[in-house]
Amino acid sequence: ADVRWRVGTGAWKDYAWTGNLAAGASEQVALDTAFDNAGTYKIELEVLGSNNGIQTNLVGAISTLNIKTLYDVATALPFAHGFQTGSVPPTGWTAQNVAVGTGTQGWKLATNAGAGSSRSARCTFFDLPSGNAYLATPKVDLSQATGVTSLTFDHAYAYYNDNFFDSLRIEASNDCGATWKTIFHDGKEGLSTAPPEAGTAAFVPTADEWLNNSIDISEFNGSPELLVRFVGESGYGNNLYVDNINVSTLVGVKELELSSFT
Repeated sequence: ADVRWRVGTGAWKDYAWTGNLAAGASEQVALDTAFDNAGTYKIELEVLGSNNGIQTNLVGAISTLNIKTLYDVATALPFAHGFQTGSVPPTGWTAQNVAVGTGTQGWKLATNAGAGSSRSARCTFFDLPSGNAYLATPKVDLSQATGVTSLTFDHAYAYYNDNFFDSLRIEASNDCGATWKTIFHDGKEGLSTAPPEAGTAAFVPTADEWLNNSIDISEFNGSPELLVRFVGESGYGNNLYVDNINVSTLVGVKELELSSFT
């Protein structure tokens, strides 16, 4: 298979792949490139053809990826963010939203709802017919974590009706995003903190429509660079809000023995 690719507006580079693949099989190919600075890079990839029956809809079609490189030092514990300043994604975070019409929908800043505040991150399912939106934390340093390490966050959600509902998946990666492990996945009634909200209004939670969640992520203790990402899976339901994201570890509790107590 003859492939060509480029980074940004740079020169196209050719790559010739040789091998044998069974029907439906795949193989990972490493492109010869390196990124020297943090930032977002556009990569374009095109399959020019092959000697034996490649799918015709792939030939000549250019696939575009936007890759954000992270060179910042991992954040020490405890990690906490409440979306009280700046925008979404916050500084050091990354977001990948879904193109809808002339704009994008997915993770946005909400200034009218929060758990104990008026700000949070909102996944705009109400305006997103389908697709997944991604919001990833900066790298978190768990190299010194030895106790019970937890990811805690608040969320609020109402689905639209029985036919239109959404899900939240949370994933963690300790290999810079090469692989991800699902640590939370729920939707519809399981995710809801308020009654279904069908109609022309997007869901905005009240102060008592928030739920606090805690996930044990101690299996990642020792990881110097842990990434956590919130994946909004749209079913064209109604809005989801996330706030007060924290990663912390309980090092230990000293047991006290009292001989008398008054």
